[in-house]
Amino acid sequence: MAAPAKSRPPAPPSSLDAIPDAAREQARPFRYSSFAIVYPENAGSASANTAAFMVRVRIEPPLRLDLGHAMAIRLNGQPLPGRYTQEDFVLPPEAFGDTVSLNQRYRLEASIVDAQGVALISAAPVDFYLRLAPRLLRPSR
Repeated sequence: MAAPAKSRPPAPPSSLDAIPDAAREQARPFRYSSFAIVYPENAGSASANTAAFMVRVRIEPPLRLDLGHAMAIRLNGQPLPGRYTQEDFVLPPEAFGDTVSLNQRYRLEASIVDAQGVALISAAPVDFYLRLAPRLLRPSR
């Protein structure tokens, strides 16, 4: 005849049980499902007629500012100062150096970083060219 199975005493409560849900949520690393540079387009061109150079990204889910997340931007391998927090933003003219070179390839890179500056996700880099857009001339009178 087989011996009766010994029952185990109940396990002590887990230390995780004592952690409030909000704290547990913050302890878990947050993941972004997608991050992409939308404008300028890869292998495309952008107008250099004005000092403002617009960039657009797409982030899913939205950027978690409450966790200190922001975007770090690099142009031609050089980090740009500041932390970007909007999906549409303007690169300052000084990002391109003293003079903007037309018909030169530029590489734009973007990463979402945490409050300590550690990269959480990076978008695929985008290569683009700057060009002067022709201006329409008024007819002579």
